Amino acid sequence: MDLSLGKKVWDDEHGSGCITAYDAADGTFSVRFDNGIRWAGFDIKSYTRRLMDPVAGPLLRSIRPYLDQIWSTELRTTTIIEPGTPSAIDYSLIAHWDPKSADAEDQPDARLLSARMAETALIQYFTECGCNVDDVSARQLFDASSDDWRRGDLRIGSHLIDVKNARRSERNHRTYVHHCVPQFKKDRDGAEVQIAGTLSDWLPSEEITIGRSRIRFLGLTTKHKIQNLSRIPDRGHLLLTFDENPFGHLVLPSWTFEFPETHYNYRNQAIAKIQALITETPGCTHVLSSVDIPVLIASRIPTINVGRPLKDWQLCLAQTLVVRIQKHELSLAVIFLTIMEHFVEMLLPNSVEGFHPAGYRDLLFSRSYKDYPLCVFDPEETLINFVESLCLLWDAKSDRLAGMRMYELRNARILRARGGRNHRWITVLAYCGGWIDGKSGPKPCGTAPLLFGTSDTCPNGRLICPNCGYCCEKCSTAPSEVETLQK
Repeated sequence: MDLSLGKKVWDDEHGSGCITAYDAADGTFSVRFDNGIRWAGFDIKSYTRRLMDPVAGPLLRSIRPYLDQIWSTELRTTTIIEPGTPSAIDYSLIAHWDPKSADAEDQPDARLLSARMAETALIQYFTECGCNVDDVSARQLFDASSDDWRRGDLRIGSHLIDVKNARRSERNHRTYVHHCVPQFKKDRDGAEVQIAGTLSDWLPSEEITIGRSRIRFLGLTTKHKIQNLSRIPDRGHLLLTFDENPFGHLVLPSWTFEFPETHYNYRNQAIAKIQALITETPGCTHVLSSVDIPVLIASRIPTINVGRPLKDWQLCLAQTLVVRIQKHELSLAVIFLTIMEHFVEMLLPNSVEGFHPAGYRDLLFSRSYKDYPLCVFDPEETLINFVESLCLLWDAKSDRLAGMRMYELRNARILRARGGRNHRWITVLAYCGGWIDGKSGPKPCGTAPLLFGTSDTCPNGRLICPNCGYCCEKCSTAPSEVETLQK
């Protein structure tokens, strides 16, 4: 920082002032502040980090309250909903879906009961957000003139919502039976029906009926947004495919869902303030060292290395993230796919020296907030768990990966690789899709992550789960999801 005689400066505690003495040989300087306070003979190295440009300083101070609000606990608490005990309408609706549930001697099917409780949870959530909510799903019981329930479950204001609930694996809460979308729909006016993703615990009917459900709201998505995901990786090293499962349903991971922009008012205000700081105060980039790196990237500011010991590959990746956010949006999907594409580039021959995926943490996460990568709420901590899996894969990678030239992210959760177009795909990173016996019947194994280099590979190129032995339908004796659900 310029400490020439008479230079105007700013300090958070004392406000504006000016340099009254500067001795480069002695390494000291003096300041007189407008409030009468004087600094005399202060060490340059120790104290210049407190002094700022007299314009940039007040702006930075005005940003700080917003920065504190970025990581507000509000989204953490409000997106977990306890819908309570099922109502008479809930039971009637489940009986309508599954007439066997009308038998008083039987408990309703836990999967259907969980799905209905997810709907009632979102009714509660959006009502508390001040929205007008119509329980469209329940209309099939008493309104024969309406067939909106064929297109969606809830109407939030003017938007029709189709609720898709997934249940967590009892063995591993980080994994769950997929969000499956049989088809994307449109309402009567031709507008896209939005998909709402929810997660519930793997509970038996008996526990759900006494009000023990806890529903996690993951956000919303649409067909248009899903189709645009394949445009995010644009360097030719990563192919993104969304396959239908054996039942013809599209499988969606949690990072494809996003919360509405209204959930990010404080974050967006902070970003606007930071952008104003840069545009209104030329030459104040030294002040950026006081702002967390993820906030700067989220603010579309590529100059993040001032006073920070970052590697060249981190600076290049930060620039890529800024460009992607500007081109697409600030979302979990953009962050996830950008990191995934960068990682597979590092697996290719002649990759950057000094790279390790642990360095992603410096760019993505502020302080101890593992559920806010680049200031985007990640309720399931998908990104931090993903980075941890990449670290394990990098540390365990074998020489066989050195010959890989093509990578595919399949169904957004399974990474495959092959040496060329005529070579067989092998799974590099995955989760277990097998099922195991539980107290109340078969349940998903959900072991994750399965890593090439630590897990064995079957003759079909799939990773073998060390817990249940499942690899794929072709060669495994362990039951798959398809076999279990068809029973």
